[in-house]
Amino acid sequence: MLKKFGPREMLSDLLDDILAGKVNIDMTTFGTSCGTPACIAGNIVARHGDFQSARYNNIFEEQAKALLQLSSQEAHLMFYGNHLSSTFLLAETVGLENLATRVPAMLRHYLNTGEIDWDQEPLKSDPQ
Repeated sequence: MLKKFGPREMLSDLLDDILAGKVNIDMTTFGTSCGTPACIAGNIVARHGDFQSARYNNIFEEQAKALLQLSSQEAHLMFYGNHLSSTFLLAETVGLENLATRVPAMLRHYLNTGEIDWDQEPLKSDPQ
């Protein structure tokens, strides 16, 4: 029987797999132009949603938003790191590919506080 995950468990499971090196979320390695610095939505949908439907209809963000019970603003901030934080300024400093290295810190902070903050510094033990 498949275990039913809630939103926090979905993100915690993703974080655990990122930290264990089981998941690559760096979008620059996939050659995509979707605009996200890291494939959080795609990973959530692949693990807990209807991947084929999301792929066919290009609705990864919508499915992930529903699965994670996020508002539109929260989903956009979590998936795109938009102007609501200094992520794009950060991208100019560290490079878009390096934003993926901040995902564990952002997820860890979100799971602890409920706040999406891409400006959290990665731990030395986080994947680079």
